Amino acid sequence: MSIDAQALFELLPAIHRVRDAELAAEQGLERGPLEELIAVFAEQIAVMDESLEQLHDDLFIETCADWVVPYIGRLIGFETLHGVVPKVASPRALVAHTIALRRRKGTALVLEQLARDVTGWDARAVEYFQRLGTTQYMNHLRPDNLQVPSLRDRPEDIYMLFRKFAVDFAEKYRTTPVQLDDRAQMVLESYSWPGNIRELKNIAE
Repeated sequence: MSIDAQALFELLPAIHRVRDAELAAEQGLERGPLEELIAVFAEQIAVMDESLEQLHDDLFIETCADWVVPYIGRLIGFETLHGVVPKVASPRALVAHTIALRRRKGTALVLEQLARDVTGWDARAVEYFQRLGTTQYMNHLRPDNLQVPSLRDRPEDIYMLFRKFAVDFAEKYRTTPVQLDDRAQMVLESYSWPGNIRELKNIAE
């Protein structure tokens, strides 16, 4: 915002501006003392306004003054790689890069970028938890597990699990456990079980 001294002077009551003009004419001056004072005010207001804008810009690494860059780097715990900064490197760019990494902290992309920055080689991070298979406690199934062993791959366990579920439900409902003959057991083992253990438990119930 630019401050116009003349516009600021014209905001004064007309009587003061007239008297200031008369005083300037009497002393042979181009401008009266009041107008000169208003010009000094306008100049200092412009300096203060510019300083306020720069203070706002100094909050961001992209627009801050050069002398602010080390302070922002210290604020976020920035350290140069191996303690050496090449002459062609920009401290501002390095700090901005560190801030970007902090914003994406914990992601596979950050790990790839860090490996590339440290070694200079391209890297690929794989989130193996998405490919992890876990066992489950049969009394507390977790259907939201990313991956569990499939019954189709272990048909010999189907009848054993069925008997376990049948006994549990018999105790729960105070009945006798369901018994299967050889033919029913063969049907269980030949079924594809798209719902896996959860479906087997529901059938046993």
